[in-house]
This record gives sequence, structure tokens and C-alpha cells, in this order.
Amino acid sequence: MKYDVILTAAGSGTRSNLTYNKVFLLINDKPCFMYSVELFLADKDVNHIYITIQPTDEKQFLAILEEYNIDLHKVTLIYGGKTRQESVFAALKKVKQPTVFVHDTARPFVEVDKIQALKKALTFEKAAILAIPATDTLKEIDAFKEINKTVNREKIYYAQTPQAFETELLCKAHELAAEEGFVATDDAQVVEYYGKSRVQIVMGDKYNMKITTPDDVLISELYYKFIKQAW
Repeated sequence: MKYDVILTAAGSGTRSNLTYNKVFLLINDKPCFMYSVELFLADKDVNHIYITIQPTDEKQFLAILEEYNIDLHKVTLIYGGKTRQESVFAALKKVKQPTVFVHDTARPFVEVDKIQALKKALTFEKAAILAIPATDTLKEIDAFKEINKTVNREKIYYAQTPQAFETELLCKAHELAAEEGFVATDDAQVVEYYGKSRVQIVMGDKYNMKITTPDDVLISELYYKFIKQAW
């Protein structure tokens, strides 16, 4: 199954206490976003990769891609919008394959088997995402941070990326969201809002972490050094 990939990389390092875009964070001396680029380029089914970026980061992205000998016939940089959602929509307009994956490059540790599982799910579904079940007790609170109720965690999953979709479905969902001013936190929620397709859960991996906070920066370095390299 041929597919295109949208890699989101137009964020910043603000919440991570970094002074630069967190996707440039070096993990084992390799920029964070390059783990995702190399992962997808290694898949023979990938047709093209679109990376959403801030215009001010373009030179740095190009320099790194050149350093790693990335074929720019297979990778295109796309200027992102004000939000992640706008950035994905901008890249979607360039996608040519009937299937598209969307992945946050701040998640550098996704494994190949998860990509294969998503592809398998898309043989009978129009939308599928990686997610893991909640393990902590969940509390719903009010404006005063007092507990309203305990949420049944058996029905709660933490969403991850990659997320995979029929391209036409995701395009129409983003078009509707843009027209109606609906803002989502991931692409699955955009499809949920569109309401024309269910979204299948594919079991994710607890190590498929997203680098967001200063603690995540440290954890990612320790994970690579003591767990991933040990495999």
C-alpha cells in the first residue's frame, strides 16, 4: 500500500525549556526529527514525505537533511500555519497518494511494527491511530479543582501518532473544520468532528513518548541510552 507522510515539525521548544525548536534536540547526537524521517524513508511503501516547518527554520532543516544524505525528491518542506491543525491542512493539499500518515516528529521512538499494524488496519478501515490504555485513576474536576467524579479508565485511551487515514476523508474533515472554525488537538478528532467515519484504535507503545516538557527531554535521552540501544 503506497502512502504519503506528513511530519509535523513547526513547533517550538517553549514548553521543553529549550531556546530552539525541540525537533532539533539531539538524541544520541541525531536531531529528533531525523528519527521519523529515516523511519518512514526505510519503508518501501512510502511515496513522499512532507515536513511542516516554520519558515525561520528552513535553512537548518535543509542543512540537516543534506548532512544525512536525504533525497529531496522524496522529502518536501511545507511552511506550517499558526496551529498544528493549519500546518497539517497545508501539507494535505500536496498529498497525492490515497492514504496518508500524520506523525509528530517530537515522537522519535515509534517502531516499525506499529507502522505495519496501522497499514494493516487501513485495509478495512478509513482511519486508524496508535493509542495506549490509561493505567492511572482519572478524576474529572471543576473550576475550583475539586473532584466531580472518577472517570471509568477502561474506556480511556491515550492517543499517539502516527495516525493514518484515507486521504480524501482527512481532506474533507479538515475542510469542514476550517470552514466552521473547529480546532482539534489531533487529526483523529478532526475526523470525529466530520462524523463520516469511525476511527480504529491500534495498540501503541508506552515508549512512543512525545517530547514536551523538560522531564521528557531527560527521559528521552535515558530511554535511548539504557533501553533502545540495549535492544
